[in-house]
Amino acid sequence: MAKTVALFFVLGLMVSCASHHNDRGISSVEEQKMEQRSQYYDRVYPR
Repeated sequence: MAKTVALFFVLGLMVSCASHHNDRGISSVEEQKMEQRSQYYDRVYPR
């Protein structure tokens, strides 16, 4: 379970980084999903 969560977290970071470097970026819906996911991880894994 922890490995799966970590994998999704890394994938999320990669996608968010790629969208920042990409002029097109990703759709606003995807960005909202990423934002919700990052907020979820901030709650589950406080830095």
